[in-house]
Amino acid sequence: MDLSQKFKNHVGKREAVAKVTRELEYTRLSFDTDVKPLRDEFLHLQSLCEEIVAAVKILLETDVQIVDSQIRAEKCGEAGDEWGQLKEQGCALTGEAWTRMSLSWKIFLYSVRCFQDSVYKAILHAQGQKAGPQASMSKCISDNVWRDDATVGKLIAMHLPSYPNWFIRTRKLRNELKRGLSVESVWRGRKPEHFIVLCEQRWNGCMIEKTAEHPLKLEFATESIKMCMAVVPMIQIASEETRERKHARSLRMKK
Repeated sequence: MDLSQKFKNHVGKREAVAKVTRELEYTRLSFDTDVKPLRDEFLHLQSLCEEIVAAVKILLETDVQIVDSQIRAEKCGEAGDEWGQLKEQGCALTGEAWTRMSLSWKIFLYSVRCFQDSVYKAILHAQGQKAGPQASMSKCISDNVWRDDATVGKLIAMHLPSYPNWFIRTRKLRNELKRGLSVESVWRGRKPEHFIVLCEQRWNGCMIEKTAEHPLKLEFATESIKMCMAVVPMIQIASEETRERKHARSLRMKK
């Protein structure tokens, strides 16, 4: 059996992540504005975009190493070389790749979350409001439910209805990591797929999986990057809507 075909599905998902990452890298995140706080926030968004791209590049590099190592290990297994298979799976380079992938996922989640908060602040500035130090996209959530009554929440729900569900899921994952959960790398499925699971360590040293229905798979990275690109235009929509409201108010005052 051609083992490279066995992992074809997984490699396809990796290529999908690479594609949307290139799109994010060349996405224009700003537009001309005379609002200085908004211009400053655009600079912050650009910096966070670069962090996301850097984290994904590490993730993809390590995924290549892990898949190649698994293919070599399975070739040893098919040849009856059990020691060679164990040696390949447990080699230092493979172990380092697992660790770097886990680290890249943590950086990715953190940067993606910060990106959302920066977009939230930019929308506030575009609406002519002030964005204080506590301004966060989580202000659009109450008891894990999206608030359509919130100014920013209403705008996003109207123009990007798939965003609230994704943001709530992503926020839960990041909060799990913040409260001390660890990550472990696993291979699962008939068509082997490598992904990260969240775990917590029990008093007796056992690692208990806490991932539930949201493991950190490559398609989740693709979805998250697409959401980062999709939410940015909300800033310009907010700016245009604010300008239209001001213009309408000005016309009413003249009458």
